[in-house]
Amino acid sequence: MFSEQGSKKVTEERPAHSTEGSPVVATEVCELKVDGMTCASCAASVTRVLRAQAGVLDAQVDFMMGRAQVKIESAQADPRQLVKAVEAAGYQARVNPSGRAVHDAHHASAGSHVHNPDAPSRVEELDAWTRKEMRSVRLKLIVAAILCIPLIWIAMSSHHLLGAGASQEAMHAASADAQVNASAAVAPKLAHQHQNTNSQFLSLVIQLALATPIVVWCGSSIFRVAWKGMLQRTANMDSLVALGVGAAYGWSAFVIWSELFPRMGRASALPPVYFEAAGVIVTLVLLGRWLEMRATIRTRDAVRGLAALQPAMARVRRNAEEIDIPVAEVVIGDLVVVRPGDRVPMDGMVEEGSSELDQSMLTGESVPVTKRAGDEVFAGTLNAVGAIVLRAKKVGGDTVLQQIVKMVQDAQSDRAPVARLADRVSAWFTFAVLGAAVFTFVAWMAFGRGAFAAESDPTAAALEMAFNSAIAVLIIACPCALGLATPTAIMVATGVAARRGILMKGGAAIEALSG
Repeated sequence: MFSEQGSKKVTEERPAHSTEGSPVVATEVCELKVDGMTCASCAASVTRVLRAQAGVLDAQVDFMMGRAQVKIESAQADPRQLVKAVEAAGYQARVNPSGRAVHDAHHASAGSHVHNPDAPSRVEELDAWTRKEMRSVRLKLIVAAILCIPLIWIAMSSHHLLGAGASQEAMHAASADAQVNASAAVAPKLAHQHQNTNSQFLSLVIQLALATPIVVWCGSSIFRVAWKGMLQRTANMDSLVALGVGAAYGWSAFVIWSELFPRMGRASALPPVYFEAAGVIVTLVLLGRWLEMRATIRTRDAVRGLAALQPAMARVRRNAEEIDIPVAEVVIGDLVVVRPGDRVPMDGMVEEGSSELDQSMLTGESVPVTKRAGDEVFAGTLNAVGAIVLRAKKVGGDTVLQQIVKMVQDAQSDRAPVARLADRVSAWFTFAVLGAAVFTFVAWMAFGRGAFAAESDPTAAALEMAFNSAIAVLIIACPCALGLATPTAIMVATGVAARRGILMKGGAAIEALSG
């Protein structure tokens, strides 16, 4: 199922100069098993980390199969260092020892594939990890959604209280300016204003209590990945989400803190808080991840269904007797006996007998096709009536069936043009958002004081508004759709197509079809 699995040493000519007699540099294709990747953005992060290591010539990461194939110079790179680099980025990695083979570049076929007996167990291992992770994400999603409902309702009520409080302040100011019944009117208005302020503060405390588990526990994985990315000096979608959620929650918590300790200073009434924004962002990101994991499992099921068409055992004629051996041990030239009702275990040519084969898994045609001596047959097709003897022509990963499986796998890890655009944007978008937030803060501090000339402390009021506006920029910049919609759409499209017998070659093909 995999091509060039394990760690394979390959010698190839890489001339350092354009003269004859250039040294032959040994290179090694090292495969790593990588756990913890949940989307194409994770694969892009792992790819960047691997390609940045010394001695790495190229790296291809497939998050669907949880693998990374790294081409390295054997003398300069150590697979153990690659594992450490991936783990430092926040993922689990180990070298895949299976399928180790040594080739010479002058004699190795460029199209050769090595059948990897570890592939089925790897798929099961990935499914077990993904299902465990999906259960964890689902639990956090349920908790976040349950807490978000009252959080949003209380936040909306709080905004109403803030509006009522502002109206009372305006009425009180007008009454004071007019000096109408000052001694009789001020006391009840102050009492009502104090009651509104207490209600507002109680509302903020309740919002803090509801938002804290959403941000701290439900959103912990977002901050963990963002922190690992920061240590690796890379920015991704999680970085922006963590930045927006952290800014919303941190600013809102500071508002409560400043209310408890007035000397730390608010210049006017309670400023807006964003507890509900932080909670909703975390909930939506968790929802997107859960949907993406579910689509991943369904797509893997479709791939597994294709791979299962090839039988695990083959009946081979050797030394004038028929023996059953694992299909991985079949070699080119073997005579393979296929009885009625069996599936063909490899690509070959009919040597003896004739029969009718169901080739619908390849052609979509349900009518059986007659096969006689000299006709070509393919792995996974179903023998309907008579026993036939085949001579093996293609085995393991070289069969048409395994090539189809590999194509479907590659389609899942293939980056569609819009997905590649999203990756490029995310590389600088974080810094652009930070720059916009800083610019907003500086602009308010430089030019916004005049708007607060009526305040007792215009500078403090402008500072509060500057912070509030900068935080708002960070919150609205969370690119949830940019980071989640594209890979989810590709996975759902390929999964639905696979269940209907249509195999997508890649994300670019899906875009071309939609156009």
